Amino acid sequence: MSETQAPPQLPKSQPSFGRRHSTIIKLLGVGALVLVLLIPLVMIRGVLSDRLSRRNEAVADITSSWGKEQNVIVPVLGIPYQYKLKR
Repeated sequence: MSETQAPPQLPKSQPSFGRRHSTIIKLLGVGALVLVLLIPLVMIRGVLSDRLSRRNEAVADITSSWGKEQNVIVPVLGIPYQYKLKR
């Protein structure tokens, strides 16, 4: 009376497309996000290079009008003394 029966075989079905290629789909999603986030990075670099060029122009303009040849004179301290010669 104690006959053990194996459970019935389940029909073999193919996994869905998402399950078969989930890793590829995730990698493509990350790649798309990276490409989308590169756009603001390029825009920020453009602003930074524009500001750097304006700064260099301002420095050159100020240097040409105010930065002419300069003479640096150091204060000299003169201490009077007498040198006596012994014979």
